[in-house]
Amino acid sequence: MSPPGPLPSADELGRALSMLGWTVVAFQPPARGDALLAGAEESDSQRLERRFEEGRGLGQVAIGVDPRELRRRQRGRGEIPVLADPVAPLVELADQTGGELLVDPLRLADLSDRLRRRHLLRLELDAPAVEPVPVRVVANGEEIRARRWIGSRLPRPVSAARARQLLRDELDEGDFWVEAVLEPGTDGEPRLTLQLEPEASAGELRLTLAALGGADDVRVSHQPLDVRSAVDGMIRMALPLALAAVEHEPLAVLVEETTGSRRGATFASLRASSAPGVAALPVLEAAPDRLLRLLPPDSAMVMGPTVFRTLVDQKTVTRVDFYLDGEMAIARATAPFSAQLDLGPLPRTRRVLAVAFDAGGGEVARDSVLVNGGSGLLEVHIVEPQATEAGSADSPLVGPVEVGAEVTVPDGARLDRVEFFWRDRLVATRYAPPFRERVEIDPSSPRGFVRVLARLADGTSGEDVVFLNSPGPSERLDIDLVELYVVVSDRGGQPVTDLSRDRFRLLEEGRPMEIATFGDAGDLPLTVGLAIDSSASMFVKLPDVQDAAASFVQSLRTRRDRAFVVGFGSEPRLARDTTTDMTGVVDGLYRLKPDGQTAIWKAVVYSLVQLQGAGGKKALI
Repeated sequence: MSPPGPLPSADELGRALSMLGWTVVAFQPPARGDALLAGAEESDSQRLERRFEEGRGLGQVAIGVDPRELRRRQRGRGEIPVLADPVAPLVELADQTGGELLVDPLRLADLSDRLRRRHLLRLELDAPAVEPVPVRVVANGEEIRARRWIGSRLPRPVSAARARQLLRDELDEGDFWVEAVLEPGTDGEPRLTLQLEPEASAGELRLTLAALGGADDVRVSHQPLDVRSAVDGMIRMALPLALAAVEHEPLAVLVEETTGSRRGATFASLRASSAPGVAALPVLEAAPDRLLRLLPPDSAMVMGPTVFRTLVDQKTVTRVDFYLDGEMAIARATAPFSAQLDLGPLPRTRRVLAVAFDAGGGEVARDSVLVNGGSGLLEVHIVEPQATEAGSADSPLVGPVEVGAEVTVPDGARLDRVEFFWRDRLVATRYAPPFRERVEIDPSSPRGFVRVLARLADGTSGEDVVFLNSPGPSERLDIDLVELYVVVSDRGGQPVTDLSRDRFRLLEEGRPMEIATFGDAGDLPLTVGLAIDSSASMFVKLPDVQDAAASFVQSLRTRRDRAFVVGFGSEPRLARDTTTDMTGVVDGLYRLKPDGQTAIWKAVVYSLVQLQGAGGKKALI
């Protein structure tokens, strides 16, 4: 998702602050020099670029910052506009909120005394003010400063700012849950369906929708929300015209009390057109309360006998079954519902699943954790329906089928979207948890597969598949696609890049293997692990190693390249997890402190664990 565009104007901000009861006192320091010449001064990026090109001042340039690149980006997004009167927005804010603008520093000394001499004026209003409220005094020569806007309802600019914040991927679900689905109507126009938690209907509600209409264009729409218009607990409406043309972009949905503080937020799930003759499906109900939580191990690298603990609602849960990589391992019928599982002699990627049951033997909750997955693994796992619930030819699973998936996003990465497919047809797209949708299975053609595909902002993807209604016993197959990177050179040592698939043969223990995919790896992203010796013996050398590593990180120019830092003394530790933020990687490098002995082999294994699951090219240094 792209960041939202322009901020609210000074007028919008002033009105919102005024209605929320704020008083703005702004201080404008005296201008230095001739204000007419202010625009001719060099910007920070111009000064940085000049020093760089002149070959001096390199010590003043932060590692990981290329001033030429900074300048190119600034040119790409256009120059920041210069205000004709920079003081005007401050005057506007002070005027609308009953504050003042201070230009003389001496006025700061008696500011608190002037604020204490203010009077309190109360007004009883049947509705919020829609125009400025005039306040006058009879006595001549008196200066009046009062808020121009008053009211008890939430200002729209505040709702717009919160909706913009949602588009920054900072989803805060708020105080009550909201489900939203966007799908084509019978006339082809997109329609929005909302379902709210019953407790959300206590007060007057406002619906705010926001979506990106372009690189710097955020389209926002507000409207009252009347829960009395709900049918079967759902509110259906046409998408506002301002947002109807926005396609394939996240739609932020914000529902707020206009006379209170409670709110709920989500991203609308995109649903494709329903199959012919199939009625539109209702919005999913909210996920039930968490009755079971499986705790991950304390260490990032585990092997051999390992204890897994749970947190459960002991009033409901009477038994917990533990599975290792889909195979039943052990059942516990007494608290504290923990199990020791043998993960093997090597730190392989393993999945542990816990399933909770009530006194009647019915399943009430399940939770899973991935161990030794590393910090660069994007993992998708369909948890519903299970292979044992996937139907058969004699007893097919048809009609609305709930599909739920768990998505593990690498640390430092950003999830773009999660797509649900029936066979090869896109059914729905979600932009935030919970990753649950209903898929309609046609009774006349029930055999097929459901697929869940997750995409990251850098282009990385991961998926999982479950087959439904197979003619024989249903099984779940976990298949690892092994990537091999090959460099072919001619007799002069130069790389040869124009070879086709049929020029290669792949053998495993002498047996021919099928090549599933073939392509040029030159454009694939690079994931680099830096394992740095930070033991006590590096006390003198460590600063030079950090400088050299930082210079290398600075050379990773591609936005899709990622890196992580492992420091090792007596034990390896992850100083910075896998990320595209090279500034954060450099920061992790310089946080290493020399201490302990040199556990180099353990550090190598630990670093390789972090590389597991990372797509594209990988290197450990």
